[in-house]
Amino acid sequence: MPYNKKYAREYYKKYYQVNKEYYKKYYQEHKQQYRDANKKHVEKLKADDIDEWRRYWNTYNRKRYEKLRNMVFNKLGNQCAKCGFKDRRALQLDHINGGGSRELKEIKATGIYLKILKSENVTDYQLLCANCNWIKRAEKKEY
Repeated sequence: MPYNKKYAREYYKKYYQVNKEYYKKYYQEHKQQYRDANKKHVEKLKADDIDEWRRYWNTYNRKRYEKLRNMVFNKLGNQCAKCGFKDRRALQLDHINGGGSRELKEIKATGIYLKILKSENVTDYQLLCANCNWIKRAEKKEY
């Protein structure tokens, strides 16, 4: 049977709260078992293994973030919307109507990137070089 995304999404929405409550209750009842298992696992690992694991995940997350960032930049045109500057090192994602810091606190940068990639019509965001972004910020008093 092929995987049906629409069905899965509807099922998740329908049973999200029920499952959340069930797993929360289950965890409360079996909390000590979880803690003991975790403690044994951590004791088995040596300090070097933990450092290696952290380095692996840090590298993985950095690569994933850069990949998302590149996809968003490609979708938004790869250049400053005001002056046409194209060096990616100085390009920044700008919220056209302001409110970027609030959204950044709520869903983080990765969440914003995913939101942009999922939406077909991106009208709330633009790419600006660092200079244009700070000039816009000062002119519109977005601080």
